[in-house]
Amino acid sequence: MAPEILARKPYDHTADLYSLGVVYYQMLFGKYPFLAESPTEMLIKIKQGNVNYNVNNIKISPGCRDFIQRCLTFDPKERYNFINDSF
Repeated sequence: MAPEILARKPYDHTADLYSLGVVYYQMLFGKYPFLAESPTEMLIKIKQGNVNYNVNNIKISPGCRDFIQRCLTFDPKERYNFINDSF
């Protein structure tokens, strides 16, 4: 879930792009980008944005990493969006 949904704040279509980033990460690495034991801990980790791209010696292109990073951006205004950005 996007951080704004976890925090029970209003959200828009950019929450779906956050979810896309999570699913894409899972498809590549076989795990979640952030692991936590509570929603509060998850929000903290998401806000810090420390995504591990060195998992199981899987190599990804800089463009792939950029796409995931821009989808997993904490601030919805800074994330990719369907309207203003191209993929």
